[in-house]
Amino acid sequence: MTTIPFKDKLKFALVSLKKNAPILLLCLPFIIVGSIVIYFAAKTNLSAYILIFGTLFIGIPLFIIFYTMPSSLLYYYEQEMAKKYGYYSKGTVTHKEIEDTSYTQKEGSKINKIEEFNYLVSYTFNYRNKTYNNSFYVDEKTVFNKIELGDSISIKFLRSDPKKATVITRSLPKKDVEK
Repeated sequence: MTTIPFKDKLKFALVSLKKNAPILLLCLPFIIVGSIVIYFAAKTNLSAYILIFGTLFIGIPLFIIFYTMPSSLLYYYEQEMAKKYGYYSKGTVTHKEIEDTSYTQKEGSKINKIEEFNYLVSYTFNYRNKTYNNSFYVDEKTVFNKIELGDSISIKFLRSDPKKATVITRSLPKKDVEK
């Protein structure tokens, strides 16, 4: 099993933070203004409504940060790990599924059906005499239709944790270009 040096872990964490900087910078002014409002409301015994307003002004961005950031930070961290320590291999397509997420939308008296589909492809690969299963979503229906059961696809995974595998999308069939 490969051990990752602390220097690399730190680098991966910094890259992950850098990719999440826009949301952090967007939330920062709200946290600062909310803190100032709470400070002055508590210091001058202003209305409780102003104190609640300041708390909400801080609470909403903090909720966004603590609710969305862990998964986003982990995603970018793992991407950086895979870039440096990833191992290329081949997987075999084992299952294809179309998930229907269509819905209806009412506009005035008119009801529109919005069709949305998710194209899920599952695959297996072997590493050190053990079989791993994973899946990924394809953006385009034409690409999904070109992928057949039993097809070989290029993947990249972490040798330290083979369950963390990603498909090399460049290796997938290309969508048809309309003329």
